[in-house]
Amino acid sequence: MTGLPGSRGRGIADSALEPILFLLVVVGLADTAWVFARNGFFPPPANYDTMDNFMDWFNTAYWANNPGAYDIWGTVYPPFAFVFLKIFSLHACYYDGPFSGRSCDWLGMATLFGCYIANIVIVFKCYRLHDRRSAPLRWAALCFGLPMLFAVDRGNLIVPCFTCFALGHGRLLRSARLRWLAMAMSINFKPYLLATVVPLALKRRWRWFEGVMVAVVLVYAFSWAVLGVGSPMELIHNTFAFENVGGNAPLAATFYGSSYSSLLALLRSVPLTDFVGSRLVELVDPLPMLLIRLGQGAVVIAFVAAALRPLAITTYRLAALAVAVALSTVEVGSYAQVFLLFLVFMERWKGVAVSMALICAYLLCVPVDHMAVSLYHQIKPAYLSGRTVDYDFGVSFGMFIRPGLILLIQYALAAATVADVWRARGLVNAASGSRGAESLNPLAAGSRA
Repeated sequence: MTGLPGSRGRGIADSALEPILFLLVVVGLADTAWVFARNGFFPPPANYDTMDNFMDWFNTAYWANNPGAYDIWGTVYPPFAFVFLKIFSLHACYYDGPFSGRSCDWLGMATLFGCYIANIVIVFKCYRLHDRRSAPLRWAALCFGLPMLFAVDRGNLIVPCFTCFALGHGRLLRSARLRWLAMAMSINFKPYLLATVVPLALKRRWRWFEGVMVAVVLVYAFSWAVLGVGSPMELIHNTFAFENVGGNAPLAATFYGSSYSSLLALLRSVPLTDFVGSRLVELVDPLPMLLIRLGQGAVVIAFVAAALRPLAITTYRLAALAVAVALSTVEVGSYAQVFLLFLVFMERWKGVAVSMALICAYLLCVPVDHMAVSLYHQIKPAYLSGRTVDYDFGVSFGMFIRPGLILLIQYALAAATVADVWRARGLVNAASGSRGAESLNPLAAGSRA
């Protein structure tokens, strides 16, 4: 059961609404393709560095094939990521930096796109097993929508990580141990996915909880032993160092961000009072953190409710809440939305709250943005088109809208969870009451005799 108390059926007529939402994604893709054909680069919110395509992959692969990942580069990736890239890369290509790797390492490029193709197949089969009727549109929106395409364009390790994530959280694998291993590998790619283990404890699935946690430790220990570096202390030290320097540059993180935390860092790094006055800044400054705290509180309440009635809530709903609170609290990059969208698209159109979450999920897949304020103009070469392009960099409306959509999903699923627990409690009480009345009825007692 999902939705608000008293809601029945599908709530919002998905037979009409879902194709319209998907059409928005298609229109956005067509607009993006047209802009690329005309201008030679992908429009916002694609990365503003037109020469940096796929470089998340090859920057990391460079340090997988050369010493210094933790003490020189200061990475926060667990060692498993580097073991993976060391296997699926050509060592000889990284003699002269990451860019030489991009132009030479065909194995790395093939692995990136091979994982993407695998994701397309895995997501389709997972959704078909879950709900044949809604599978095609949701599969296409997720696999060809903005977060997934952005992850591929960046060459981020989200792509192979999502392969493991979908195998672990979908129903495609029948073996519990293989699913534990897949979940453990996804967590060793992206440690914030450890939050998805919490729902197993809330659902009191202790065997699964222990199995996943043991697998996480074993994968980490094995990769640490193979790589020889990446101890827990190194990871903790680099994580704190990364946070102390503010992580990514505030404007770069906000350009296509998942959390208002990056927007808050941007507001505090720019002397806005010189332009808009101190009163407006004082009014706006507390809002991002207030919205984040409200979302965290909503998830805590939902988790407490789910712990009281674990059978009333699905595991993928609780996992979606865990991912949502991670995305909205810390800036991990908007390509990480693929994890949240995969889980939200498991929901059915029942009730206002869940319907709102699904609408927001589709909107997050739409690859469209509009520049609100242009900060500067640049002329530079573009890697994908091989052309010299004119590019405006500035503040877009999506910087403010997309983190809000993630928070709306968080609020909506938390409200639906509390409502479902309340309804389950009412049904149990009603059933108990009817049994009690029956036990006092001598005719009913006689009929059982």
